[in-house]
Formats: sequence, structure tokens, C-alpha cells
Amino acid sequence: MKRLIGILFAVVLLAGLVVSPVVFAADPTIVNTTWDGAGAVTVVGTVKNDAVVNFGAVGGYINGNLNITGNNDNPYNYGVDSVSSYVQSYIQNGYSSFELNRTDAYVPMYGIAGQSVYSYIYADGGSAAMATGSAINYASMVNGTYSKPKTASGFNYEADATSFVLQNYVGNGEAGASTGNWASFSSVGSGTAKINNMTTEASAGQVQLGAGGGCYTNANALLSGTGVWTTSAVGTTQITVPSGGGLVIPGSGFGTVTYTQQIQYSGTNFSIPDFSLKVK
Repeated sequence: MKRLIGILFAVVLLAGLVVSPVVFAADPTIVNTTWDGAGAVTVVGTVKNDAVVNFGAVGGYINGNLNITGNNDNPYNYGVDSVSSYVQSYIQNGYSSFELNRTDAYVPMYGIAGQSVYSYIYADGGSAAMATGSAINYASMVNGTYSKPKTASGFNYEADATSFVLQNYVGNGEAGASTGNWASFSSVGSGTAKINNMTTEASAGQVQLGAGGGCYTNANALLSGTGVWTTSAVGTTQITVPSGGGLVIPGSGFGTVTYTQQIQYSGTNFSIPDFSLKVK
């Protein structure tokens, strides 16, 4: 048996927090971590040279689970293993983040690695939750949540708080870096938010927010209260809004095509039917 995943657990215990890591040192290697209580939990998972997972949650009450699976499969003998990670995180009066970085690829056929996904939730005076994840292989990163567990109300992101933030970013480079194409959404407000973001995809060639992975598009939001909704992207040759076809914004090199949609809303049941983006 091979030990594939090196996991560093840094857990800060406050009143009542229970953290239960379960590690199976097998082929594949599966790491499951659950938590429940008040306090903070941090998990850093390095899967050989294929992927790095970073997760954290802090709050007056936090509950959830994180799975990391290293398949050790080396399909087609390309020298790159498949890796997946999925998280359900619920917080009250706190914040939580999930990041996966793809650190290996089959070059040159599928281009370089460096794809990343980042999700963040925050709530003050209430709660927020996310249910999301990512799978990578020699060719690409796909954040597919079809048939996967969702939040308590059946979404990928939701909040009910006096003040909340829900964010998701996907890019060709490391999260927050200034290289590569990227796309993101952000919902900041007071009240409630319910967001579907079933599939997001990134490869060396393109980024698709809320679309891709061979699935139909399910990227929408239902917002009540007051707040600001933002979708943004930076590309090289074009951005398609929404991803299925519509407005095509051309570019002539990295950073030459940009897109930002910012909507201020106030009231009940404000709907965004399709926020998906395709970035090349």
C-alpha cells in the first residue's frame, strides 16, 4: 500500500469543537475530516506533486466535512494522478474558505498546470454555507457538483445573515495571481442568497464559470434583501456572456479582454437566471 496524501492538521479547539479526521492509507488514499462545534479548523492536504488543498473555517458554530481522494491511477501512463476533493461547510458568525490548486499536468499535449479554484463564505448575524469541490487529472480541472451533496436548502452556496459574502473564483494560474485567464462571482449583502453553480471547468486553454464538464448549465442566483452581485473575468482571446452564447467580447492577448457585471438590488426574490462565463 502507498501513502499518497500528506495531511497537516492544525486545529484550534474552542468550546465544544469536535474534529474527526479519518485516514485510509490505501490505494487510493482517502482522507475524510468532519467537525462540529465552536472554534476553528484548518486542513492542508498535499497529494504527491498533483494537487494542494487548503481549507479553513472559523465561527461561533461550524459544521461540515471535507474529503480528499488521491487515486494513484496514472491513466495512460502520463505520469499524472487523478485527485478529487469535496467540502460541505456551514458557519454561523464566521467565515470559511476552500482552495484546490492543480500542480501537475501532461505537458505539452494539455498545456501547463496551475489551474485553481477558490470559494469563500462569510456571515455576521446569521449563517452561510457552501457545498463544492473539484476533480483534476492529466488534462484539466472540473468542479462538478452534479449528484453531489448540497447545502441544507439544496444549493452550492447560501446565506441568511445581517451581513454576508459568497464568492467563487476559477483560473488558469494560482488563485489571486496576475497570470492566466480567470472568472469569478461575488454576492455581498444583507438578507438571503441561494446560488447554484453546478459545474466550473479550467484547463490551459480556457476557463468556464458555471459551465463545462459535459454538463448542462446550472448557474443562477436568487437574492432577497439588499446587496451587490458581481461577475468578473479576464481573458486572452474572448469572453462569452453567458457561456452558452450571447455577447462575445474579443481580445488580442492576455489581459486585453475583460468583463464585469455589477448589479445592486433591493427587495425580494431578485433572480439572476444565468451568470455563466466562458473565457479563452
